[in-house]
This record gives sequence, structure tokens and C-alpha cells, in this order.
Amino acid sequence: MQVATTRLTSLALIIALAAAVAGCGPSTPVTPASTTPDTTGASVATSTTAATPSTPVAPAPGPITAPATGSASRAAILQAVAKGLGVSGNITVYQLFTDSIAAVGDIQGSSGPRTFVALTGGPGAWKLAWTAPFGSSLANAKDLVATAPRVSAALAGKLDFKKIVKKPAAAPTLSSFKTFALKSARSFAGSTYTGSFAVTAKIAKDSSGAWWGNAVSEPATSGLEPIGVWGTYSGGKWTGEIADYSTDGADGAFFPADVLAKLAL
Repeated sequence: MQVATTRLTSLALIIALAAAVAGCGPSTPVTPASTTPDTTGASVATSTTAATPSTPVAPAPGPITAPATGSASRAAILQAVAKGLGVSGNITVYQLFTDSIAAVGDIQGSSGPRTFVALTGGPGAWKLAWTAPFGSSLANAKDLVATAPRVSAALAGKLDFKKIVKKPAAAPTLSSFKTFALKSARSFAGSTYTGSFAVTAKIAKDSSGAWWGNAVSEPATSGLEPIGVWGTYSGGKWTGEIADYSTDGADGAFFPADVLAKLAL
């Protein structure tokens, strides 16, 4: 029994020794991982960070100006006013100011009430942003800026919300001057001539806006001299004098130089 145990112990020692000898042998080399990118066709996911879109910078206002008549900026603003109000025809402008990104005005269409307006989106995309009838409780700078905050207080303050404007007098008609010329000719001819006259006439406006008229009344009875009448229009009526054909330059003394050619008969 003791012999068997001894044999088993010896066998275990031999096995342990063999294992230890085996562990001291050369180890299998390990090939390091390649650092060269795989280009054999396998796709490699690439992580990219999406660029954050930049916020558009709003244009800064410029100095406040009154756009000149006939200027491109004035035309663009009034075109937007007409579109926003739905009006056509001529627009009378009493006040108009802009700082290039906003505009305020006091206008009146060919028909309709006088109206205060404010626009934003300039200079390339004007759009009506606020309106108030003249004389209404809404026609004030505070309400304007509150409704259209892109309009600065300085720009809104340019408007005179109580401005009194004098409407231009209606232009005279050619017919009204012919009536005046005929009456003047009859008065000059006196009661001795009761026949008719054929009146030829022209009217013209000078550079200051005043109207002038020139007429010749031809008597129907042959042998009678034509009667000329020169006139000017003021205060809604014609006044004037019998033309002086006997003095050279008399017409130049009566009419402004810029209407003489327009009144030639």
C-alpha cells in the first residue's frame, strides 16, 4: 500500500516537471496590429460636426434724410406705399423721411384721406408696416414705434403729426380763359359791335406754378381788327388786359420769359 502511494507521488512530480519545462520554451511571436489604414474596400465611418449657420446681421440705419423728388429711393418707397395701401394714380407727399432701413411719411392718394405711413425692409425690400389717418388718435410717434419697432424714435420724431398743408389751387381750364377773353373783347369793342367773335387761345404754367393766357378774338364782321387779350390766373379767377400789338416787346413785359413760346398763337 505504501509502495503504490509512492509511485503515484513520483508520477505527479514527473508531470509537474514536464509542464514546467514546457513553459520555459520559446513563446509564439505576436504580430502587432497594423497602423496602416485599410484601403481594401471596407468603408470607414467618418464623424463630422455640422457647421452652425451664422445669424444674418441686420443692416444698420444711416443718417435720416428726405429723399429727393425723382430719386430712386423715393420712387421705391412710394411704390411700396401704393402697393400696401392698394392705391393707384398720383400720390401727394407732404412729408417723407428715411434712414435707409425704415421710412416714415405723410401722404395722400389721388382719392382717399391723408394718411401717415411707416415702412421697413429698406433699402431693397420696402414693406408697409404701419398706417394712421391724419388727425386720428393713432397718429403719434409713440404708437408708430410700438407697432413698427424697426422704426427708430428719432425717425418717427421727424414727422409733424399736426402739420397744416395748403392744397394747391385747381388748374384753370382753357375754356375758362376763352370765356374771360371773349368778355374782355366785347367790353373793349363796346356796344357798337353786336356781332360774334371766334376766339383762339392758349394757356401755360410758368416755372413758379402761375398760369398765363393769350387769346385773339376775331370779329365775324369783315374789316374789323382782331382783339388780343392777355391774362393771368390768381385766386381762382382770370385778370388781364387788352394786348398791345403796337409796341415791340410788350408781350415780353407782360408774360414771364419761360411761357412766351408756349403761348404763341
